[in-house]
Amino acid sequence: RARGRGRPRAAAPVSLAVTRAPHPDKTVYMPFMCDHVLGAAAAFRSAGLPAEVLPPSDRETVELGRGQTSGKECYPLVLTVGDFIKLTRRPGFDPRRSSVFMPSALGPCRFGQYGRYVRLVMRRLGLDGLDVVSIDQTGGMYRALNAAGGRRGEGLSRKIWLSLAATDLLQKALRQTRPRESRPGAADAAYRTALVDLTAAIEAGDSLEAVMALARERFEVAADPGVPAGARPRVGLVGEIYVRYNNFANEDVVRRLEDLGAEVSAPPFAEWIFYLNFVGAMRARRAGDWKKRLAAAAVGWFQRRDFKKLAAPWRGFFHQSAIDPPIGELIVQGEKFLDRSFQGEAILSLGKGLEFFHDRASGLVNIMPFTCMPGMVVGGLTQNFREACQGLPCLNLSFDGQSQTNTQARLEAFMHQVKAYHARAAGRDVKSPAGA
Repeated sequence: RARGRGRPRAAAPVSLAVTRAPHPDKTVYMPFMCDHVLGAAAAFRSAGLPAEVLPPSDRETVELGRGQTSGKECYPLVLTVGDFIKLTRRPGFDPRRSSVFMPSALGPCRFGQYGRYVRLVMRRLGLDGLDVVSIDQTGGMYRALNAAGGRRGEGLSRKIWLSLAATDLLQKALRQTRPRESRPGAADAAYRTALVDLTAAIEAGDSLEAVMALARERFEVAADPGVPAGARPRVGLVGEIYVRYNNFANEDVVRRLEDLGAEVSAPPFAEWIFYLNFVGAMRARRAGDWKKRLAAAAVGWFQRRDFKKLAAPWRGFFHQSAIDPPIGELIVQGEKFLDRSFQGEAILSLGKGLEFFHDRASGLVNIMPFTCMPGMVVGGLTQNFREACQGLPCLNLSFDGQSQTNTQARLEAFMHQVKAYHARAAGRDVKSPAGA
């Protein structure tokens, strides 16, 4: 370097700041992760916040997302980025009057960086005016939601919670009814009608218990009374929440399992919300903050009470309980394999897997995006899990948007094991895992 010439100036850092609350003058666009998002958008609209759910992902989504990622990112990020880019290509799209919704969280998952990555992509595309609304799930989530819509937004977090819990019950009814429906498509028709009723009731502020009661009647009509509930071998589905719930991302694995003779059970979306409360209370205890600990416990108590009210019209409908055990019990089960300090979906998947085993499931499928660390941890513990559960058939499936030619063969082989396990278990009592 020539004498006297100073060091080159460092490039100014690029701001990747995200917005912590939606603006009432901007439409919030939400990626279609699953049907639960429809109710959340309706809750936003009820608070005076324009909200729209984007269409389900497709092959174009994957191509657009791949074009703005390096291949090291999680599959859910590829899908959400691709869906947001499709949004910006709509005729007449105005980024100054729009925002995209991408929550955030702490923990070992890369999910916590999604919002800033979306911000980076929009900057690359010259869309700096597009807000990225990124509410942190692990800190101030309820407060931020309730403040979002001003006075009309009071109670927004509870409306969203009720919509999630109600959708959980509808999906549980769908998965129980579809394997024994009276005619092809009857269960799906009942579910879609109930989902429309639910979103309308949320937006209008009407009773959701009435929606649940009417939905039960529709599902009872859709079911064949000559086929008992629970007649098929039951397969539990665990794993990363986005790919597990998104039918495009997981290549419609639930229907494929049903076509091969299974009844599928899956954790409710509410499980994740209960877990966020649990983690909040755990962190508050470690910090000695008894006020936050008490607040987290109170939120969890009220949410569980709400769920019980929504589940009341379904009493006697499900051959398994409508309400899952408390989240603390799930964590205790998961700690047989993994310490609770390793936060995220891994301990939930293992704990839920044990719960499915106790409830006489005949197989377990672990769904994950390719390279997902929590999912790989669960996959690495599969042998330990199987040994603890008397050889319960287990299948790890990872997805990255490139349809695997051997997925169907793996599902068929897995279901052969499931049916054999189910037949053996029918002739004997399956004992609980050692130490359970």
